Amino acid sequence: MNEIRHIRILLIEDDPSDADLIREILSESDVPIEVTHSDRMSTALKCLEQEHFDVILSDLGLPDSQGIETFCRVRDHSDNTPVIVLTGLADEKFALSAVQKGAQDYLVKGRVDAVLLSKAIRYSIHRQKLLVELETKLKEIARLERERNNLLSMLAHDMKNSIVPSIHILEEILSGEVEDLPANLQLVQDELKTVNYLATNFMDFARFNLKEYSLVPSTREVRPLIEKQIQIAKVKADQKDLQISLEVPEKSLLITADWNMVNRVITNLIDNAIKFTHPGGVVTIRVLDRKDDLLVQVEDSGEGIPAEHVPFLFDAFYRADSVQKGSGLGLAVARTIVEAHGGKIWVESIPGKGTKFCFTLPKGL
Repeated sequence: MNEIRHIRILLIEDDPSDADLIREILSESDVPIEVTHSDRMSTALKCLEQEHFDVILSDLGLPDSQGIETFCRVRDHSDNTPVIVLTGLADEKFALSAVQKGAQDYLVKGRVDAVLLSKAIRYSIHRQKLLVELETKLKEIARLERERNNLLSMLAHDMKNSIVPSIHILEEILSGEVEDLPANLQLVQDELKTVNYLATNFMDFARFNLKEYSLVPSTREVRPLIEKQIQIAKVKADQKDLQISLEVPEKSLLITADWNMVNRVITNLIDNAIKFTHPGGVVTIRVLDRKDDLLVQVEDSGEGIPAEHVPFLFDAFYRADSVQKGSGLGLAVARTIVEAHGGKIWVESIPGKGTKFCFTLPKGL
């Protein structure tokens, strides 16, 4: 149990002598206690609006509020502050009702000493802290469950969007109704590649999340690796009449990394740049040799990304465009890979002028 060094208490008590007695009992505590006293509900609620308290000690019989309703009103305005009922009514059923409605404790005046009250206050603070933490975790679990269901639904939807047209084309081919066989087979191949890409990204994302993947580093020369990725990407770029340029230092750049994974990042960023650049545009891959790390930039001349989407681009399954194809996992996987290397990844974008994705790799892995 964490040490409590200072406690702020709101005492709601309309009897001046009882209030003085409680103050005297609290003064015997070995922890400094600051007491704010309110003799009616209306002033107590104002105090709760204006200040933060660690514990609330509340009587149930006030000039402007009576019975269990008093506790409920205090509870509803307490903002997760623990409430201890301190009353002259020694009624077990009433006490049980108060606890069931959220009271941390139910103490009877005249039966309370400094030790008992001090323990009740300390325990109520820690119980409330644990309760808040538990509620937070339960909300997070519920959020993750909703997100998981949404993600699986989106993945199934995207894969179906590629599989169904492929089945239809193959049925037409088998029926002999297709005139341009190579072109239709190419369509099927493209759609199956999309399915494979979705499945691969999803499996990688799951492996990273479950910590089932460990880096397999090797020291390699950077330029040939990136040139190879560009050569592969040029097939798609040529189809859109895009120019791909590479800016990289002539000197040798040896970096230790898991290059199978880093190549996934580079490929993903180049593919994105090609996808969102209009025909006739330019995609530039830039490598900068810095003091402690290597900076890789993939810049396009596309439409750019609206500012409201930028903070969420690396979130799993996030898609800025509702009609955009793909799982939305590519950038999430890229971020996981880069961060596993101790690097950083980010995006810079100006709507109407293009986007630049950047990531770093430390020189000493």
